[in-house]
Amino acid sequence: MNLDRVLVENNQSVGGGGGVWLGFGALHMYKGSLVGNSTTSNGGGTGTIDATGPFDLSFDETPINHNSATGDGGGLAVTNGAVATLSHVTMADDEAVIGEHVAAVPAAQVRSGRSAIVLPKAGTSCAGIGGAFAGTSLGFSVRRDASCGSIASDLVTAADPQLAALAGNGFSRVRVPAPASPLGGRVPVASCLVEDDQRMMPRPAGANCEAGSVEIVEAPSLIADVKALHLPKAVEAALVLKLELARVAVQRNQKPVAKALLTAFVLDVKLLAAQKIVPAPAAAQLVAKATAIRNSL
Repeated sequence: MNLDRVLVENNQSVGGGGGVWLGFGALHMYKGSLVGNSTTSNGGGTGTIDATGPFDLSFDETPINHNSATGDGGGLAVTNGAVATLSHVTMADDEAVIGEHVAAVPAAQVRSGRSAIVLPKAGTSCAGIGGAFAGTSLGFSVRRDASCGSIASDLVTAADPQLAALAGNGFSRVRVPAPASPLGGRVPVASCLVEDDQRMMPRPAGANCEAGSVEIVEAPSLIADVKALHLPKAVEAALVLKLELARVAVQRNQKPVAKALLTAFVLDVKLLAAQKIVPAPAAAQLVAKATAIRNSL
């Protein structure tokens, strides 16, 4: 079963798999959205029948959000013979009795990389069904806790991921991270193996790619761009200060303040370009990035 740019939303089941219930074979979901599905059993978003399998599941650049199960695996529940791979996936606000986002039997394999597995409703993000959870990290992810498996290149943090409310139309139902989100720039360009994000926006937009399904222009990359110009110290300090204050305002959810600071930054850059202190091509790039960040707030 190939679900390419498909929205699976607000379905309910009185059994397993609120959104998708796989009896055998393979499921590949690409740039879709698995949102708001629920079940009275296991696998609010997707589940596999408790059988020998084999099952091959992959989710690429797919948000898995706001799914629920009164049993195991709010987002995903996998059984014997299953191998599930998540790449550039954002999992948030899923809910279940065991494994808010993912639940799996010990014989199943769950591999995740370049993903944001954050904001479990109450318990841990991943959990085993009847035994230990077999989770493998493919790196460069941001995780609320270490229950899904983690390695050195992952960021395990309880910090707010700063995701906007669920929005979008058609197959694209996403939660966009703020410019100062810890998801920003987690995936080095050399390890960013896709050309665009779930919304078909180019990757990278900033210095690096983002963990999760949505690409943004991260605030730190804009500061780095300013410093790379080697402007007069006073000029550089004034520009960086506005960006740092804007980043703090975003973290505190003071969006009007952040927007005003970014607007002031844009005006300053345009003035410096007119005075030939900032080269015109560099100024255009700074203005475009700052405007993109401001418009995302």
